[in-house]
Order: sequence, then structure tokens, then C-alpha cells
Amino acid sequence: MSKPIATTDFFAFRAPLLPFQKFLDWSDGLQGPSVGQDGDALEHALEADRTRLRDGLRKQLDDPLVREAIFLASPSLFDRLETWHSEPESKQGRKVERAIVRYFVRMAGRATPFGLFAGCAVGRIDTATHLTVPDRTTHRRHTRLDMEYVFQLAEALATSTQLRSELRFRPNSTLYRAAGRLRYAESRIVGNTRNHRLVVVDETDYLLATIERAGAGASLEALAAALVDDEITLEDAEAYLAELIDSQILVSELEPPVTGPEQISHLIEQLTPHRPVNEITQRLCELREGMSQLDHNRTANTPDAYRRLADSLQKFPVPVQLSRLFQVDLILPSDHLSLGQNVVQEMLRGVEIVRSMYRRLIDDLAEFRRDFAERYGDREIPLVEALDEESGIGFRKSPLPNVESEPLLAGILMPMGLDATMTWTHQHTELLRHFTKTIAAGKQEMRLSKADIAALAGSPDELPDAFSVKCTLAAASCEDVDRGNFQIVFGGVAGPSGARLLGRFCHIDDDLREHVTQHLRREESLQPDAVFAEIVHLPEDRMGNVLCRPVLRDYEIPYLGRSGVPEERQIPITDLFVSLRDGRIVLRSQRLNREVIPRLTSAHNFLLRTLGVYQFLGSMQHQGIEGWSAWNWGPLKYAPFLPRVTTDRLVLSRACWNLSMQEIEDLRKRSGANLYQHVQQWRESRSLPRHVLLAESDNELPIDLDNILSVETLADLVNRKNEVQLVEMFPGPEELCAAGSDGRHVHELIVPFVRTHEPRRSSVGPAKAPAADQQRVFGQGSEWCQLNLFAGSSTIDRLLVEYVRPITNTMTESSDIDSWFFLRYNVPGNHLRLRVHGDSQRLQRIVIPKLNRLSARLQSDGLVSRVQWDTYEREVERYGGMEAMPLVEQIFHADSQSAIELVANYAGDEGAHLRWQLALYGLDRLLDDLGLPLEEKLSVARDCATVFAHEFGFHGPFRKQLSQKQRDLGSQIEKLLSGERDNEPVLTAGLESYRTRSHRISPVAANLQDLSARGLLSMSVNGIARSLWHMHVNRVLRAAHRAQELILYDLLTRQYESQRARRRLNI
Repeated sequence: MSKPIATTDFFAFRAPLLPFQKFLDWSDGLQGPSVGQDGDALEHALEADRTRLRDGLRKQLDDPLVREAIFLASPSLFDRLETWHSEPESKQGRKVERAIVRYFVRMAGRATPFGLFAGCAVGRIDTATHLTVPDRTTHRRHTRLDMEYVFQLAEALATSTQLRSELRFRPNSTLYRAAGRLRYAESRIVGNTRNHRLVVVDETDYLLATIERAGAGASLEALAAALVDDEITLEDAEAYLAELIDSQILVSELEPPVTGPEQISHLIEQLTPHRPVNEITQRLCELREGMSQLDHNRTANTPDAYRRLADSLQKFPVPVQLSRLFQVDLILPSDHLSLGQNVVQEMLRGVEIVRSMYRRLIDDLAEFRRDFAERYGDREIPLVEALDEESGIGFRKSPLPNVESEPLLAGILMPMGLDATMTWTHQHTELLRHFTKTIAAGKQEMRLSKADIAALAGSPDELPDAFSVKCTLAAASCEDVDRGNFQIVFGGVAGPSGARLLGRFCHIDDDLREHVTQHLRREESLQPDAVFAEIVHLPEDRMGNVLCRPVLRDYEIPYLGRSGVPEERQIPITDLFVSLRDGRIVLRSQRLNREVIPRLTSAHNFLLRTLGVYQFLGSMQHQGIEGWSAWNWGPLKYAPFLPRVTTDRLVLSRACWNLSMQEIEDLRKRSGANLYQHVQQWRESRSLPRHVLLAESDNELPIDLDNILSVETLADLVNRKNEVQLVEMFPGPEELCAAGSDGRHVHELIVPFVRTHEPRRSSVGPAKAPAADQQRVFGQGSEWCQLNLFAGSSTIDRLLVEYVRPITNTMTESSDIDSWFFLRYNVPGNHLRLRVHGDSQRLQRIVIPKLNRLSARLQSDGLVSRVQWDTYEREVERYGGMEAMPLVEQIFHADSQSAIELVANYAGDEGAHLRWQLALYGLDRLLDDLGLPLEEKLSVARDCATVFAHEFGFHGPFRKQLSQKQRDLGSQIEKLLSGERDNEPVLTAGLESYRTRSHRISPVAANLQDLSARGLLSMSVNGIARSLWHMHVNRVLRAAHRAQELILYDLLTRQYESQRARRRLNI
């Protein structure tokens, strides 16, 4: 027997509070479905149905546990139940009724844990399958304060003057130094939302000393005493520290941890030693005890029990909102839960199938790798420096072109920003064949053979070392499962790790916590030389309800979140260094001198409206692996109907119906009998079954199309939506194999796996540091100086022609400078970077004052919004090494002179059409100046074109646009490069500027080739040429540089291919 790709020894089982039979029984005896199209009869039938259905809802609401569940989910809805009881036909009564229907249906039809609506349990892997849903009397529940309230209470207490003097403070976990200044994330509450912004502050000796003293936590008394000297009084020091606290440079020890013990216990522990808040501490203890009593009650709790606890907090410095005060989780006993090995092996077969077909189209780390290689080469630098938006390369910057109109981009639709699943591949061609065949045959199921699956296979990345499968079993009974008569509804594969959906429940279930911890240790054992570190981050207080979890790993990386591990096992972001090793991004802890692998044992979407450092650390989990694999219809996903997809026992995708805008509108504008009658006709025309699921992302709500209240709920829910999808209810009621004494239940399984390969050994030490005598950074007082002028892209053209050209010419003629060059940047904000070189003393005495006077005039005239002196950091590795760098800077100088002449002679929108043509000519001539033969020129162009096509997603149909560009422009480009257009008057000035550039560059290029011949370049001449191309386009064109590079490089590639073909044919 072959070795399995992965193993598991436990799973998580999820089930709702009520059996699905409750939902079915609610619709028993309805008259509406049997009436037909008789209008009056239908009105009477639906009136009778409403009465019957409302009686059924009232019966459910008589259940104290159902009432408690609704109260916890929405106290305001609970308070309005009486309105519905007394006036169900009123506008307010109907609104309440729809909410009751949604909550009741969720309690019977959705297994995802939510309050008391659904709970989870732990099962084991065994020889047989048993999915026994325990009796309600054995359920446990866990009540805690909402994390929003806890975090806001801690923040309010920390700012109170009576307590602040007694607390210990430490630096903000996001604090770091970059470009000679301190930066950190500051949070502010706006309404009910916490927002963050990056703040920059100047370094001072006092600030740096205070931050260092507070490193491990310090009292204000100790911090103030250390600041006092002959010029600073104690009062001054205390006021200064108060400013640091108010600006969040220093944070208090009251900040609850994201990982570790429950937050209310932490808060009580921290407050207990402080007498000024004894009353608050005592009330919190009483509240914790009160919540514990609620959890130990064998019967349902009344709303008054919760209200009494809420009333005890009224005197606290944070307003109490009952709807945002309590969080309750439901825990199911795990005595009779097991999965047989036959089910596990079928799951693993599903893993292999969906992984083989899934193709990741967007790699969030790809741009970072490219930018890092260009900027830093093989150096290792502090992570915070690399991610800094101003001085570094940042993370996840949008590659979409600027909005300025550029003629070269006319007619080009950029694919980036579109849904990645819309990119067409060979798999979609094969998939379309199966889809059309199924639809043409009138079938609702598309069955795939092994050969079909092989034909649909792509080139996926590796599986994570630890992952989980989310699925549901479909079988008449668990005995049938053991006999092999079952199907698996395969939801998908997610990782790493396999515990992402389980971390938050480890607080409430010791058995689950033990299993999760062992799962993570097994994952870590596959890379024993690395340090696995949990990312600790809290973007919003209320997110703590799903992000807070126990300590699950030995090490943690705190970033805008307090860690629960001891100080020596925390890895601050300032301790992390980043480098590229064999194309792989490597994080290393400087203190531990080991590779660090970030992990997030949480289902939080780390890319959604969060800070760049957190996004990067989260994305690092998925480097080189498939973080998510599932069936994907790709561009077909918007078809009106998508059949069920199966292969043997696996259901890879359930059947679904996409509603058109007209269908949605038809539901919106109808009500009552008119709505019901329309739905029955529509249902028949679309072959919809009686029971369907209204799906929105992973939220699915059962809908009974025979039930008037369910139909009205559907119409209400699709209101104000532009996309609506209905999914078949599979497994159906007779295939729900999870059952208890009260009937069959819907369920979900989360099955964590760890792969079985041998451990990978690695030893990651510091990357090779540059030699001490290799100067790459030039600041104030050096032989280089850099001035940044912030302005719009069109204004930058004017600055270059009217101000930069005259002043650089004057300073060169007077020997104040000997060379200079410029670049355009758009982060942070559009700006021009002017770098000048000369004797350091003349720069300080003459050049910088001249440039300061010019800058003041530009600001006074409103041409620039901001002026900044900055540091010039050479990109040594990118341009061939330290010996090559001065030569390349001479090329920068010559190219900048040529570029300014082009900008001057081909200004504004009128000159833009000629400017891109001359830029293309300049690219070709630059390769000639570097001495590259045609084959090498083609290699450079093809490499550049490939990189940019990948960046912008120009594959499949998008490449046709580039072919059309070649057909439209190829002839005039060919004539331009061959010299046939040299006599065109409009091109004379531009061509002459390039001849001058060639005269200046040719001897420099010869020196570069000599260094290459002697093996003294760290980058090939071709590689240097690619970077010089990029810089030339940056200087000559005014905006949308990368998008225009895509077109230019593709056009040149086609020209060179054509030239090569003609040479081979001697044409």
C-alpha cells in the first residue's frame, strides 16, 4: 500500500442547534403549492399558509433556548417580538417576521458556529464513521465579554489620570526607524470603527532614550525621573510622557493580549494591584463570575439575566451597548464522533484532484520579489526598511497605470484589477467542452472521469505542509458510509496550517486546543531548523472575537497587538531581516539567527483593509504553495446555470443558478400572491427544486420555494443586490447522515492534515554584507545630494525644462557640479528626484543654497507642493557592482540630458504621440551603444516583455491587443528603426539628442564590456541594459510608465524577431 500524502488523527464537527426536520415540519400542510394559477384561491390559500407558518414560528419561539439564541444575536429584535405577535401584518411586524424566519432557518439549516445557533465538537479518526449529534441537555456554552468592549475599557482606564501614574508602559509594537525618522501605526476610533494611519515623527535624543528605557515596560515615574536634568523639570518630563502616551508611541500594560488567557482575566490581573480602581476590579470579578454562572445553568438563561450583568457596567467609563456586549459560543460533546479511514482516503483523493486543477493567477509576493531584487539584489536588509512606503519598496502597490491619457495606451484594456478567474486558459477550453455537452444533454450533473480530470490539470504550486479539508458527508446513514455508499461534498483545501478555522475555539475546548497544538507541532517538525512564529495583530477591537486565541506556538510576532508569550519568545518586527535566496523570500531573526516562518492560526482576511506589514507577513505563509484549492468554474462562473460536478464519490461543486438583473428586479418589485405566483412560474422555467440555498460567499441560507414566508424572505434578501446565486441543497434531507435523538442535522467537517514527507533541513544565516569600503549611501555632506520636488506629472515636465535644465547647465559650466541625473517617482505622491554630484564642499557652500532658493521660488509660485532633501542610495547590485556603478551613473547623466531635450521639444499632449516613438527609438539605440548584437537585443526585449506581461496579466485574449498594436504601428516603427524616417522634420530634434547621447555613452559602454570580459560584473550587461531601459522610459514619458513599458517592450520584441527572420532569409 502506498504511503498517503498526508495524515490526520482528529477533525472538527459543526452542527446547528436544531435538526433540519424542524425546517421541513414548519412547511407541512401548506395549501399554496396545490392551488395553481387561480388568483382568488391563491390569495386565500396563502392567507391560511401565513397563519399556519406564523403559528409554527410561535411554537419555535416558545422554546427558551431559541429565545435566548435570538436575544444574544439581536436584543433589539427580541424586544420587537411583541410587535410581531400583536401586529404581524403591520410594516414593522413584517420586518420583524423576515428576521425571525432568517434566524430560525439558520438555527436548523447552517452549521457554521454562531452564538447559540450552531456549535462545534472534536472527533477522532477511527475505523468507522459515527456522526452522532448529542442531546441539547449535554451542550456546553461559553460566555465572554465582547472584545470591542474589553479593549475600549482597557484603553479608557489607561488614559485616566488616577491610574496612569501606576501603570507600566512600553513602546508601540509597530514602532521602527526608517530614513532617519521614527514611524508607527496610530489608531483612532471613528464611530464604531477603529482606523489606523501611519505616523512619522522626528528622532530626538530624549525620545530614543525613553523608548529604550520602556523596552521591557517601565512606570511613568521611572521614565520621568530619567528625563529630568538641569533644563527639564519633573513637570516638563511628565507632560512630555503624557504626549507620548496620547500619541500612542507608548502603550500601557492594560492593553489586552490577542493571544493568551481570556482578556477579562488579563484585565482583572493587571488592575488588581492598583487601589484607585478597586471598585472596577471588583465589578469585573463579579461580572466574570456571573457569566460563569450563566454557562453552568442546565436550562436556558433569560434576557433579564444578561441585562442585570450589563447594568453592573453602567458606571464604567465605556458606554454599554447590549448588542455588542456578550459573545457566546456553543460546545458540543465529542463522545460519539469519529470518521472512518475510507472517508479520509477519499478526502485525500479530492485534495489531489482540486489541487491539480487549481491555478493561482495572482501571486501577492511576485512584485515584492521583483522590486526587492532590483533595489537590493542579494543584500539582507531590515524588513521594516524594505516595507516602508517612502524609503523602501512597500508591499502590494497597485500596478494599474495612472489616469493620464497616453496615446500609446489607446485601445488597451488592462486586465489587472479584473477578477483573476476571468483569465482564459487551456483548462477553461476543456471545461467549456464538458459544460456545453452537459447542458446540451439537459443534465444537471457533469460527471468527470480520470481522463477528464487529467485533461483539466494545470501546473499548481505545492500543497502546504499542513492544511485542512472543509467538506460534508452525504449518505443515508453512517452505516452506509462504512459500506462505501457515500459522497463527499468537497468544499476546498486551505492552509497553512490546518487549524486556521479552529484557533479561536481553542479557548473554549481544552480537547480541541490539545489537538490543534499537536497538529502545529507536527507541521513545525517538517522544517526543524526554522522558527514558526504566530502573527499577533488586531486591526479592529471587535475583530478580537475571532482573532483572540490561546498561545499556540512557541514564538510570536507582535504587530499592533499584544503577545501572550514571554518577552524572550517575541520577535519584534525590528528584529526581522529580509533577503532573496534562490528566488525565495527569506525572513531571519537577527537575535535568534534562524529563519522565521510567519503563521496565522486564524481565518482573518489579512489582505482586506489592513496595514502593509501585516499583509506581507500573512502573504509569506503562501510563498510557493497553494493556500487555497477548490473547484473553480473560472470565466464560466456567471453562466445562468452551472451543473453539479462529480467524480466517483466526490462532489466537487454543487449545482447553482445565477440570477440575472431582470430576475432580481422581478423579485424586488412583487409582493404577496403576485410574488408567490411569479416565483412558481420562474421556478418551473429554471428547473429549480423546492429547496435551495441562497449563497453569499460562504454564507448559505435554506429557502423553501413552496413557503410564502420563505419566498418573501428571499425577495427581501436579494433587494439591493446586483449578484444573486442559488445553490442546490445537497445533501438533501434524506442524505443527512449526522443525526441525534431529535432527528437529522446538517453538518460541516473541518479535517486538518499534515504531509508525510521527510523534514527539510536548512541553515539560514545573515546574507553576505557589502564590504566596508563600498560606499552606497550618500547623505548630507557627501559628494552626492538629492532633492525631491513634489508636483503633478505634467508640472514635472515643466520643472525639467524651465528650471532643472537651466540650473544644471549653469552649475556644470561653473564646475560646481560634474554630473547629475533625474528620475520620476509616484510613491509617496508624484515627485521628481534630482541627484547632483561634485566636490562635497562646493555642494554644501554653493549648490545646495542655489537649489534651496530655487525650491522656495517654486513653492511660492505654487508649482511644487513639497520640497525634501533626501539620501541617495546606489542600487549597486542591480547595475553590476561597485566598479560598474560610476560608469552607469555617467550613462544616467547622458540619458537625463537627452530626456530633457525630448521633453522640451515634444511637450504636452501634442508631443506625446511622437514622444513614445522616440522613446522606443532611444531604447533600441541604447542597446546599440552598449554593443549588443541582434540576438542579445532580442533577449533583452523578450525578457522585459515577459516580465511586464506577467505583471499585468497579459495572457490569452489580452495578448491579442498587443498583436493589434503591432499591426497598427509596426510599419512606422520599422521605418523609424531602419533610418527611413530620419528626414522627417518633426523627428529631427529628437534624433539629434540621441546621437549626442550615443557620443557620450559609447566610451562608457566599452568600459562596461571590459569589466564584463574580466568577470568583474555582478550583473550581466544584458541585465544592466534591462534596468537602463526601465530608467529611460521613466525619464522620457510623463506618466503610466509601467503600462507603456509593456507595450514598448512587446513592440521591440516583435521588431527584433522580424529582423532576425529577415536576416535568416537574406531579405
